[in-house]
Amino acid sequence: EELTSLDGLPPASRFCK
Repeated sequence: EELTSLDGLPPASRFCK
């Protein structure tokens, strides 16, 4: 799990992916 999302979205967005 990356702390900074690769999509340029906020870190919380990683949970939405």
